[in-house]
Amino acid sequence: MDATASESRDPFSALRAEIVGTLQAVGAVLLLSVGFGLAIRRIAGGLHEPLSAAGFLLVGLALAVTSTLLRFGAAATRLRSGANLAQRGLVVLAPPLAVVVICISICLPGSSNIGLCGLWLIVVATEGAFCLFVRSRFRIGGPPQPARSPDVQQQVEEKSADRRDAADVTATPQGLAANLSQQFHRGADKDTGEYCHGMIRASFVAAQRTDTLHLSFCPPFYSTPELHVEQTDGPDAQVKVTQLLPYGARLEVRLASAPKTDVQAVLEFSALERGE
Repeated sequence: MDATASESRDPFSALRAEIVGTLQAVGAVLLLSVGFGLAIRRIAGGLHEPLSAAGFLLVGLALAVTSTLLRFGAAATRLRSGANLAQRGLVVLAPPLAVVVICISICLPGSSNIGLCGLWLIVVATEGAFCLFVRSRFRIGGPPQPARSPDVQQQVEEKSADRRDAADVTATPQGLAANLSQQFHRGADKDTGEYCHGMIRASFVAAQRTDTLHLSFCPPFYSTPELHVEQTDGPDAQVKVTQLLPYGARLEVRLASAPKTDVQAVLEFSALERGE
């Protein structure tokens, strides 16, 4: 079994992600401030007149759109980068928290039941749709790539194979010693560019079918590399690249069937600086 993944080179992607992340963080703070401002006003008795059914629906739609827009860029860019953890958490968690606080604050006694049901239905549906979007988009390590014609796809695969073979001459280890869990070579070649080749071991106990492995590219690549992974030893397994970054990758190894005893699978990987 093998798996491949790649990402296009864009020198301005990091700058764009930084700008978008900063704007989203500011927007998240503002929305959260509005939510807690309404909550304080509600507690102080400043809200008396309930909204109409149409008013609740309009507020629900406005909150759904605002929350989704604030977090969309985080799902499309920031979650796949080495963004600051505090900023990333703020962008992802603050909008839904603000939405819930705002909704609770405007739910006054005597409010329309239809309006309240519509408001919470919109909020819950939006959060559920967003969670499904994030899960489907990042389960395999990135957005779906545009479809290629068979001829173009074959040319791309042949070119990648030629580059891997050229670098494998000096970089690929001949086997993984029994006492090693991972072994790799990091270097550069004038024909293939920067590369990181090696082997890694996945260990399974009886009845365990899935194992998660983490690869480190040290020093990191300047951009996200091409990654090729192939199983060289062990029971039949499916290998999936669940995340690929310039400084490392995460692999999911799933056995074809649950083992009755402890088993191991050895994978050989080749990470190459993306060719033009």
